[in-house]
Amino acid sequence: MWRDHARFFEIDLEETQDAPRIRDHGPLQIILFRRAAKLRSHAVKHLTNLTQYETTWKRISSVDIELIRRCITDLEKAGCPFFKFSPENPPCDDGREGCRLFDRCPASVKQLEQAYCNALVQCLMEGGQVPRYAYYYCDNEQAHMFCLMPDAPLVLKASLLPEETETYNLMTCYGSEGVSFTEMRDIQVEKIRNEARARNTDLCSLAGWGLEQARADQARERAKGRESAKKKRRLKKRHKRGGGNWKQYLDEYEDLYQ
Repeated sequence: MWRDHARFFEIDLEETQDAPRIRDHGPLQIILFRRAAKLRSHAVKHLTNLTQYETTWKRISSVDIELIRRCITDLEKAGCPFFKFSPENPPCDDGREGCRLFDRCPASVKQLEQAYCNALVQCLMEGGQVPRYAYYYCDNEQAHMFCLMPDAPLVLKASLLPEETETYNLMTCYGSEGVSFTEMRDIQVEKIRNEARARNTDLCSLAGWGLEQARADQARERAKGRESAKKKRRLKKRHKRGGGNWKQYLDEYEDLYQ
């Protein structure tokens, strides 16, 4: 029933001998955020965060910084509560009535959503070919989950739609701010193992996730008696969440990155 959804995609996933796929349905069937409000909330939150754009999204997509600048300016002029009142997340999808300005969002936001979806498809294709994905049953959500990481500090998580046996709905996608790919991968693997029932977990594959190499590196470090305790440089955050001078905000971004 979901094949007619505007954001329905089929993504080829590489299979490996050491981790056969749990569900042998062919390509991954996935909807990129079933609800439009959820998509908009994520697109605005992540792509108007210029630190995250520089550290993560710029590396994996062709999202135009001029589109982001235009979208930020348009949302400010429209009185978007995310920028005006400093909420924690964009109010497009706040779990209640949503944003009263949703239907009057600037046209640039639709373009931003499309750029975000294009980037998500690229992430899914890349992570599926490494391969670096996992199927598991999440006790907290009481649902079958799909999790994937491309070759970037990004995590995509989807849940199996209850009325379907094959189609997943992308629930969230989040990137890093000052966290390396290796750190984020290790955190995510630990989260999967904490959330999952062990008998229903498929980290496809250990080599794809880099766990075999990680174990070898850890053993080598222990043998040499060295500590890998280098502190990671944290970038100064340059995302905007309300109030202040927009020109100064964008000028500071250009001073840092242009």
